[in-house]
Amino acid sequence: MTPAELSAALEAVRDEMETVLAGLTETQLTQPGALGDWTVSEVLAHITAWEAELVTGLAKVRQGKPPGKTDYTSAEIEAQNARWRAENRGRPLERVLADFRGVRRQTIRQIESVSDKDLNTPRPWLRQSSMVDWVKTWVLEHEEEHVRHLAEWRRSLGA
Repeated sequence: MTPAELSAALEAVRDEMETVLAGLTETQLTQPGALGDWTVSEVLAHITAWEAELVTGLAKVRQGKPPGKTDYTSAEIEAQNARWRAENRGRPLERVLADFRGVRRQTIRQIESVSDKDLNTPRPWLRQSSMVDWVKTWVLEHEEEHVRHLAEWRRSLGA
């Protein structure tokens, strides 16, 4: 996959999410129940946090440094999600939305500055997966999963 193709896929899934969010009120975005007891705002902050970790890792790789932690157990993921949720609880919606949109621009910038070869080369620190696979798992598939959840929640509202 080329950087342009990966960027297009990132933009497509973000367009799907923006469609799900379009027209929702601040109350709808900040009330519990969108995903279990999570608010839409908390879900967006959660997506942003994981994507920000990827951006930081990609930037380090481009500088010839190790990316940091890329392999998490299920228990570590749950613990990290809980920490980030606690950190972001009560955060103003406009900040959550700005960060949610801003991190995607940063991700695309990082991806488009990497060669096709570097993006697709298996990496030992990714268990011989490529950076394409890393982006797909941490960002594309993750956001697609939450698009489905939030779209279902929105349908349940009749919105």
